[in-house]
Amino acid sequence: MADVPPRVEVRGFRELAIGSERLFAKLGRSGDAASQQVGDGVAGIVRARVPRRTGALAGTVSADDAGSGVVDVSMGGSLRYGGWIEFGGGHGRPYIASGRYLYPTAHAAQPVLEAAHGIAAQREIGMMVWPTPT
Repeated sequence: MADVPPRVEVRGFRELAIGSERLFAKLGRSGDAASQQVGDGVAGIVRARVPRRTGALAGTVSADDAGSGVVDVSMGGSLRYGGWIEFGGGHGRPYIASGRYLYPTAHAAQPVLEAAHGIAAQREIGMMVWPTPT
């Protein structure tokens, strides 16, 4: 009997590529949503913590989508005293480079953000329905 070379047939590469693209898009959207949710939470905490006389500074605290999964949490806007409230640096308010409200709150939220992204990724991976190879 003559040696017959083994026949290897690989199926599903096209479906793997299609499914991977679909999964990566879903991961991006759910990661963006997780970032926005954590950013909104940081903004809410900062809004509640900043000192109030008129409430104008608290009214400037926002969490805005900056694109590419980045959420920009900011405060102060066009208010001249926003930076002074956050960092100090004169008129009896000592300078604190790490900030008093926004920066410490955002820094403390880092583990929350990481966990939110992990949960979102696990959810999308678990719900993924891969195309059937043809």
